[in-house]
Amino acid sequence: MDLLTANHYVESCTGSMDRDANSTERRICTRQVASVALSSLDVARSSPSHDPISGLDLVPHGVQLSVRSMNRRDLVLAVLAASQGRSLTPVQMQKAAFLVTTNIPQVVTEGPLFNFVPYDYGPFDKDVYAEAHALAACGEAVVAPSAQGRWNTYAASAQGLQRGQQILAGLAPPQRKYVEDVALWVLSQSFGSLVKSIYSAYPAMKQNSIFQG
Repeated sequence: MDLLTANHYVESCTGSMDRDANSTERRICTRQVASVALSSLDVARSSPSHDPISGLDLVPHGVQLSVRSMNRRDLVLAVLAASQGRSLTPVQMQKAAFLVTTNIPQVVTEGPLFNFVPYDYGPFDKDVYAEAHALAACGEAVVAPSAQGRWNTYAASAQGLQRGQQILAGLAPPQRKYVEDVALWVLSQSFGSLVKSIYSAYPAMKQNSIFQG
């Protein structure tokens, strides 16, 4: 098992476990899968040209709010639509939702925001997956096993792509650009460079990490 397979499997299989109630089970799963790969493969180091935080423009203070109402499920669909039909892995989905929620929280005008906490590989909220599955249930997203079969991938369906583009069109231009840039950036990253870049920009999210890259 290589590092990419192990990392995605761990994030996917532990995502549905409650940290407190099933901590032993979660840690056994994590250590059995991750220890093999982490000892056999070096994580690819990110290059300056792929630095997400310096390469992405944050929305300036005072930018106008979204033109239309938007909840966190819409946020997930907007990220999937901004991915232009390409599938996101669990870590890409989590980190994209984290960056948007953290840097332009004003786009969510209805209901709660996501609540990301430091997890095995950085910021994590299992509700990101729940919202993606809800989108799939209404035909707006496709949740499918990866080619390796060890984790799910997330993409907008044709129907979801259409509505997702409408959601993006309802954002102020700087907000829309940020969502689109985040989606395309996470798709360009390896697992290692993505996690390391997030840790570099948000050190508090490194707490509880088992990542050794």
